[in-house]
Amino acid sequence: MIGRVQFTRGIQYSKAWVWRSNNRAQGAGDETAWSYIDLDNYQCFFGGFLISLIFKIGPHYLDNRIVASALQQVGQSGIEDRSSEDIRRKIGDFFIINNVRDIKATEVEIERSVKGVKITLNYEKRIEMFANVDVVLKFNNQYDSAEQAY
Repeated sequence: MIGRVQFTRGIQYSKAWVWRSNNRAQGAGDETAWSYIDLDNYQCFFGGFLISLIFKIGPHYLDNRIVASALQQVGQSGIEDRSSEDIRRKIGDFFIINNVRDIKATEVEIERSVKGVKITLNYEKRIEMFANVDVVLKFNNQYDSAEQAY
């Protein structure tokens, strides 16, 4: 809960209540109390910026983890004898089940060699942060059945 705003020497401060627990070294017991701390405007701005960054970029990294696990799971299910369309369909089904909407299974590249099958999905995400500032995230995911052979 943010308290009142106070001006001191031309600098604006915000105050907030926080719960603090002090553990004493002598073992006299735990003291817990609400204490009133000063938060500088710059600290509030920086904290808000970090939270905004996490909420805008975080979901894309979670989607990439799902993409990587989809390639691993489909790759470990015996893909040497399957067609490329069947592999893409299985990856697409995995995306539908896990609610990955921005990435299409048609972007999956499948290379076959004597050693095995390589599944690659490289993509970029552009996120508008604020005004004219964008963030570009590049993701490179690959599964190679030749590297997984024992």
